[in-house]
Amino acid sequence: MLKKRYAQLQAQLAIVRANMAARYGGRNMEVQDYLDEAKHWYDKARPQAESMAVQVGEKRSQLEDKLGEAGTSLARKERQIKQTLRELLLTAADLFKDKEPATKERETIHK
Repeated sequence: MLKKRYAQLQAQLAIVRANMAARYGGRNMEVQDYLDEAKHWYDKARPQAESMAVQVGEKRSQLEDKLGEAGTSLARKERQIKQTLRELLLTAADLFKDKEPATKERETIHK
């Protein structure tokens, strides 16, 4: 199967070369030089790009960790604030409960 695919690629390469010769005529070597230069640049730039991709992945992972920690911290603070508010509301409710009987007694006396 690999031999068949290799033969297909060789045929496609022959067609490309024929098209280049027809299109560019005697400048085939000039075009080939450009292609070789592009291949060299790609081969040189690829490891750098892969290295950058690894660095970006690491930074993204660190950022996700920090966001997770911040979310956890926010949730903890939210629970603390809710608990404090609950305690304040209960305290205020207790204060009003203590004052209600005195108010009712006054209303009863005034009637």
